[in-house]
Amino acid sequence: MGKPKFSKSIFFIDNNGESRFLFRCINYGGENDELKFIFDHPESYSAILHIENDQKYPDDIDITFYGELSYHSDGSLLWKLPNYPIIRSTKYYNPHGPGARRTPLSAIDKWEPVVLGNIIRYNNCKTILLNDSIIIPENQNIFSGQPFEYYIFLRHLKYQTSPNNKSNEMVVRIEDVAQNLDLLIWFRKSDYKGFQFNIGKTTAVNDNNRVRIAEPRLQIDGTGAIELDLVILWNAEWNTDVVNDSMQLNIVNLFSLPPTKVAKAYLKSNPYLNQLIELVGFNKGFVIQPFFRKQILKISLLGILDRDDDGEFLGIGTSPQGFD
Repeated sequence: MGKPKFSKSIFFIDNNGESRFLFRCINYGGENDELKFIFDHPESYSAILHIENDQKYPDDIDITFYGELSYHSDGSLLWKLPNYPIIRSTKYYNPHGPGARRTPLSAIDKWEPVVLGNIIRYNNCKTILLNDSIIIPENQNIFSGQPFEYYIFLRHLKYQTSPNNKSNEMVVRIEDVAQNLDLLIWFRKSDYKGFQFNIGKTTAVNDNNRVRIAEPRLQIDGTGAIELDLVILWNAEWNTDVVNDSMQLNIVNLFSLPPTKVAKAYLKSNPYLNQLIELVGFNKGFVIQPFFRKQILKISLLGILDRDDDGEFLGIGTSPQGFD
């Protein structure tokens, strides 16, 4: 690998005046941008939780001493979690499912959330400065020794930084992490103090620092319909008249379908859709305004959240009916 296009290590200043490591961002791409976020200091290892969401503790959470999240040019995210300090094996996986894609880096037109991090143990954020360090401006109201959280966004350079004048929040912008993209970090105080879990009849708390995927938020349009980009549903079970075996969308067929099932998307394979649980709930029909590659499709679809033996799913159709 040659010299990276961008490489910065982000530090914050704690209540004792110490600069503490938060994460590192590297653009290691050649012709195309490829971003990597590293959440452990290169000279000192501390345990950190790498998780997909808050519902899977403890079975599907990795507690490691090193972890990377790569955001590739084609929109794929990939965790890299080796066993450190002695490398016995390395786990690579896409948290959105094999073949799933987020917004390609070159297609981010406004902003894209990437990571939500929680800092509880300040002592696990090492104080060894690096040659590429950026130190976040001091804010004793947020970095007070109490827990705080930070969101990492990629934002198109044509948009100004969102104004934020609240005493318990702060927005920091780091320029030129990729072509036309800046890094936006939103800090705020947090009440999160760790995971509660049971060991037999004993309740315990895991208060390691953690990082997890942050999802783009689904929107509701002026008619009350859920806006849904069909691009994020490549892991769905599709009506083959709509999406063929090569995962190509036939928009003409979609518009001409009689009342029928269009797709069945399991939430475990399409994590963006978990937002629908809070937005609409189960067994309630709702209208979907579909998009494709950010272009609105002039058709309304019908959706419903349901469950079967394989898990929770979103059923999409052109009329109310079952999705078995």
